[in-house]
Amino acid sequence: MARHLLRLLRVPLAPTAACDSAACLLLALGAAGRPLDAVSPTQWAALAATSLCLYGYGMGLNDVADRERDRLLARDRPLPSGRLSLGWALCVVLLLGAAAAGLALWQGTLAAAAAALAAATAYNLQAKHRLVPAAVAMGLVRTANGALGVLPLVLSGLAPTWTLAAPLCIGLWSAGATVLSTTEESPSPPRVRAARMLAALAIIGGCGLGMLAAGRVTLPGALLAPSLLGLAAGRLPKPGPAERQVLEMLLGLYLLAGAVAAGADAFEVDLAAPIVAFVLIYLSQRMIFALRG
Repeated sequence: MARHLLRLLRVPLAPTAACDSAACLLLALGAAGRPLDAVSPTQWAALAATSLCLYGYGMGLNDVADRERDRLLARDRPLPSGRLSLGWALCVVLLLGAAAAGLALWQGTLAAAAAALAAATAYNLQAKHRLVPAAVAMGLVRTANGALGVLPLVLSGLAPTWTLAAPLCIGLWSAGATVLSTTEESPSPPRVRAARMLAALAIIGGCGLGMLAAGRVTLPGALLAPSLLGLAAGRLPKPGPAERQVLEMLLGLYLLAGAVAAGADAFEVDLAAPIVAFVLIYLSQRMIFALRG
């Protein structure tokens, strides 16, 4: 059962959510001129846990909402295959949503978490069936998740308002991946170009904001910036099946988060961010293959 629950919640890519919120908070700390230890280990852990719960809620609800469609198109998934019951799946989804809200309330970030939960619910129950609402809703989910740690600093006056643009860049990337995912059922070159445009805007914004907060050229930003040429030339994501291209973009969230996190203007973050990103990309891919086996 554990393996099927991991598949239901899309656990291999769950760290992208935690990385997004942590990266945006690191940038806000850098822009505010505050040290990394201004946030306690307990607070970092609670932030990551909130993001993971939000992610699991959205992914689980996706399969619950699509269970009838999956009986025809993806019968090997946990719900249509009967390996997980609908009641069990609903309990897990609701518990994750409640846990996310509870953790956010404890941290004083309930507004951002509630926005993420609402957007995820809207996406899964209705918005996903239309291109623009789907992209907007999914972008809002990732934006709100990224704002979990930033919003309290901005509202308290400790961080400048422009740091909220970092979560927005994460949301733009996610919106691009959502647009790209629609080409799986309805191949459309214009949609591919739109997805690449959104990804390019996210890279420009994420790298630029990271360097602005750090006050210098950052290593993750310098490593990610050349990918703009690949997007412009149509080589990123690599041409091929839509499912693989979407996965490539989702894994790219690790790299974008690294460029944003470098805004902390700390040598250890600047050096560690790209290393952590590539390690997580590798581990996520390995887990995906393991769960498919």
